[in-house]
Amino acid sequence: MSVPNTLSGPNGASIDQLLSDPNLATCPDYTSESFRVLRERIDADDDEAAITFLIESWTTNNDQEKAQEVEEADAARRQQDADKLAEEARLEEDKKKPKLGDFNLTSAPSTFIEARISPFAQAKIDKMQYCLLYLFGTGGLNDAANALLSSADDASSFRLTRDDGNQLTVQSGLTSNIHKNMVEDKDLSFREFALAWHRYIKEITRANWPKLHVDVLTQFFYGLNTHPLHQQEPEHGDKILRIYADRYRKEWFSTLGTPQSFNLAIINEALLSKLTHEYFTKLHSKMAASNQSAYAPLLIPPTPMFPPAAPRREMAAPSNRYQPYPPAGPSNMRVPKIEDHEEGRVFWNGAAGGPTVCAICLGIHTLVSKCRSQMLWNGSPARCFRGDGGKLTNINGVNICLGMCQRRQTQSQTRRLKRKSYARVDPVWRW
Repeated sequence: MSVPNTLSGPNGASIDQLLSDPNLATCPDYTSESFRVLRERIDADDDEAAITFLIESWTTNNDQEKAQEVEEADAARRQQDADKLAEEARLEEDKKKPKLGDFNLTSAPSTFIEARISPFAQAKIDKMQYCLLYLFGTGGLNDAANALLSSADDASSFRLTRDDGNQLTVQSGLTSNIHKNMVEDKDLSFREFALAWHRYIKEITRANWPKLHVDVLTQFFYGLNTHPLHQQEPEHGDKILRIYADRYRKEWFSTLGTPQSFNLAIINEALLSKLTHEYFTKLHSKMAASNQSAYAPLLIPPTPMFPPAAPRREMAAPSNRYQPYPPAGPSNMRVPKIEDHEEGRVFWNGAAGGPTVCAICLGIHTLVSKCRSQMLWNGSPARCFRGDGGKLTNINGVNICLGMCQRRQTQSQTRRLKRKSYARVDPVWRW
C-alpha cells in the first residue's frame, strides 16, 4: 500500500498531497444506469432527489480538493524558496573556504620557470589598459619577486590609487608601491626595451586580447627594432626610436574607439624626422649651456712648451733689464693681428682669406668663424657647434678643435724680439 505524499501547511500541520488535479475533474453522470444501486440506497423521495444529492456532494468535495491544491502549491513554493536559500548559503560558504586547484597527473615539471609579473601589471593587462614596459622588463620582474619575499605586506594596510580612467582603486600597501623605480619607456636601455616588449606581447596574448590589436602591437615593436635609424644614428638612434614608441603607443591607447584612432604599426617617417630634429636641437642647446661650466679647464691656454730660462747673474747685466716670464693665463691672451704675420694675412677665414667650407654647416662661407648654425646646409641636424670661446664642440660636449696654434716666428721677428728684455721669446697663442 502506497503512502500518500505529505506537505507542511501554513500552521505546520502535515496534509496529504492530492494525487490528481481537482481542477481537471468532471462530475460523474449520476443519472446513468451504473449509479442506480447508489441512488436506491440514498434515503430520498424519488430518484431525481437522489441524483441532486449526489451531484451536490461531489461538488462540495471537489471544491475542497481545489482549495487543498492551492494550499499544496503554496507549500511547495515555500519549500522551494527555502531550499534555494539554503543552497546559496552553502555555495557562499564554500567560496570562503580555501581550495586547491586541479592538476595533471601525467605532466612532468617544466624545465624553465618564468618570472611572474606583479599584481599591478596583471591588473593592467586584465583591464586591457595602457601600462609602461618597465613592468615587464628585468626591473619590474625583480620588483615583483622582491615583493613576494618581503615580510612587509600587511593585509591591514590599504592605499587608494587613481588609474588612467580617473577611477580610484583600493590596493594593499605593498602591492600598490612595489614599483618605486618605475621609469618611462624612453628612459629604458635598448636591451631592457627589447626584453620588455617581448614579454608584454606574450602577456597580452595570454590574456586573450583581440588578435588584431596584438598583431598591430607586434608589428609596431618589430618595425622599431629593425628601423634604419639604428644604422644611420648609431649613438642616438635607439634613444630617438624609444621616444617615438613612448609617445605614440600612449597616444594609440588614448584614441582607441574614437575617430582619431590610427594604425600604430605604420611608422610615420615625417613625425620621426621631426622628433629627430627636436632631439638634436635640445641636445645642442643643453650642451651649449653647459659647455662653459663643464669644460672650463679646456678654455685656459696651456703652459708654454719651454720653461722660463733661469735668471742671469747680477754681474752679467743690470737687474733692471730683467723681467720675469709672464705666466700663461687669460690675462695675457690676445687675438693675433695682421702685423703679427710675416705676409700680413689672417688665417681665420681660410688659408688665403677667401671662402671656405664651414665645419659646422658644411656650407661655403667667407667668415666661417661667425657661423653659429645648428643645422647642416640640407636641413639635417649638425654634428658639432661653436661653443663659448669659438671652440668647435661635438654633440657629446668634447672639444674637437681647440684652435690654439703656436705662432711661427720669422727671422726679422726673432731679431726684433732679441732686442727686448725678455729672457725667452713669449709665444702668442691664437684662439
